[in-house]
Amino acid sequence: MNLAQRLGVRQLLVLIVLLSTVLCYADKERMYNIKASYIYNVMKFVTWTDERLPVHENIQVGLLGDDPIVDILFQQLSRRQVQSRNISVHKIKVAEYLSDSEKMQYLHVIYISKELFTEDLKAHLTRSSSLLLSSYHNFIADGGMISIIYNADDDQVGLDINLQAVQKQEMIISSRLLDIASINNH
Repeated sequence: MNLAQRLGVRQLLVLIVLLSTVLCYADKERMYNIKASYIYNVMKFVTWTDERLPVHENIQVGLLGDDPIVDILFQQLSRRQVQSRNISVHKIKVAEYLSDSEKMQYLHVIYISKELFTEDLKAHLTRSSSLLLSSYHNFIADGGMISIIYNADDDQVGLDINLQAVQKQEMIISSRLLDIASINNH
């Protein structure tokens, strides 16, 4: 093989690696967008008490974490409405949440990145009356309320709901959402 052929093979290998990286990124971006859409749609099927969410108030969403889905959620939710209410989205640092959990009681929904769900954060969140969402497999077992799980093998999204935890916070989940979810009571 001459020099030109070897350079051509190397260039082809570099191109293959670059394309596979781009395709992998596109798949992850697609997965994050799908999860973000599910999170938005889940919010449509949750009802809060009038005391917790007065009639003319916006739905306050707190995003804890800095994984890529947080940015997508911020973009997607900021310009949407649920039940004729605007959604106000706040990116929140865990240190801010832990230092002033009283201030965070205004949040109706909290999305939590997996790496942040520590014992210290769990202790604060158990005192919260927010709907706790995440998108990793053990979130319900770790004390979360609703987990959006994407299975890349069959390109399907599933929902796990800890109905007992949701009801404890006096929220109501529509039966239409419960029909498509796995119900867990931890």
